[in-house]
Amino acid sequence: RVYSIRSMKKMGTGAYYEAICQDLSFGDVTEIPPYAFYGVKYGNIYAENLPSGLKSIGDYAFARSDIYIDTVGPGGMFPASLESIGHYAFFKWVPSNADRLVRLDFTNSSIKTIGDFAFASAFVYPEIILPEGIEEIGTNAFVLSKPVDTVKLPSSLISLGESVFDMNTKLEVVSGTYG
Repeated sequence: RVYSIRSMKKMGTGAYYEAICQDLSFGDVTEIPPYAFYGVKYGNIYAENLPSGLKSIGDYAFARSDIYIDTVGPGGMFPASLESIGHYAFFKWVPSNADRLVRLDFTNSSIKTIGDFAFASAFVYPEIILPEGIEEIGTNAFVLSKPVDTVKLPSSLISLGESVFDMNTKLEVVSGTYG
């Protein structure tokens, strides 16, 4: 069991693979490496505890986990410094208290790329908020994300992968221009 990681500077690949974690804080890490929290059970992360200098979330970092990232209020769950989210980073991510959906609001982030299948089959709030400045969204990035119904694509978007929002049966509004 891991309860708190407050003074961490660096984390290794697969650091907490399939661990049981509660109320996580991260210290000063700038990268959450691949598989860091893959399959983790029962965790809570409060958005304000994500490192303010976090630049990247690696491939499969939170895949198949049930960590709940609490995103109270506007501005979203990601810090301003975040630039990239890797392939399958939140794949099949079903928060432990799934009665409270996770709001994917990237408004305050510096996100440039969201990898292939990054949020595929994830349990998220109906609206995905992408900021001006995002340039690339990978193939199937939000495929089968539940229950997404609204997405606005910013004009900064240069590359939109295949089937990005495929099989989101409630998706009604995809607006904006890109490229």
